[in-house]
Amino acid sequence: MDVEMDIPVTFRSTEDELNYWKQRAINYQRRYEEQRDQFDEYEDYSKNVEQELDMELKQCQAKNAEMKSHMSRVLQENEMLRSRLEQTSAEYNAQLSELSSEVASFRKTSDDVNQYVRVLEQKNDDLERANRAAGVSIEDFEQKLNCAIERNAFLESELDEKETLKAIVQRLKEETKDLQGELAVKRIPGGVQMNDNKEMYNIQIETRGNHNPLTIVNDLLRKVGVLESKLATYNRDHNLKRKMHNDFIK
Repeated sequence: MDVEMDIPVTFRSTEDELNYWKQRAINYQRRYEEQRDQFDEYEDYSKNVEQELDMELKQCQAKNAEMKSHMSRVLQENEMLRSRLEQTSAEYNAQLSELSSEVASFRKTSDDVNQYVRVLEQKNDDLERANRAAGVSIEDFEQKLNCAIERNAFLESELDEKETLKAIVQRLKEETKDLQGELAVKRIPGGVQMNDNKEMYNIQIETRGNHNPLTIVNDLLRKVGVLESKLATYNRDHNLKRKMHNDFIK
């Protein structure tokens, strides 16, 4: 509001009042023109700003449309990536579960293998001890076997000697029997003469050498008894040694 309008004015004359209002009109005219110039400038500025804003709006609209299109593509890609991520996560979880199962299985297998290795090591130790014991037993058995072979050879030698003694005893028994028969013939008066001159000659030689046929017979019987006793001793020793040998082998 104009300040001058609020102050009451008194005029001394009509001319003063006319000048006053004329001056006021000039002032208002000047202010109007100033305001009009400012308005024209503002209107030009507004048009320029409006044009610039229209251009910026069009650019923004184009950019917005482009951004919307880009956003739509990004959303589609995001949806595809989300779907792929979900699929990959599912596959990863399945693979992780499978790998966890395999790891658990491998751990169990490893524990079983370690347990089996410990059992094998224990069995290996037992086998080594058994092998050492078997080696010692084999050495003892070889020594015993060698002793048994020596004893067997000794027994075979004694067996051969026994067979020889049997043959000698049998021969002596036959000779004693023959001599007893000849002695009985000689004791009979007018006994039958020997047909074979060679046998008679042998008896005469033996009779002249010993001078007593009875002594010869008794000596032969004594030898036969000694040989039979020795043979019985050999048989008893042989049976005892064979029994000991069989017990040793067992």
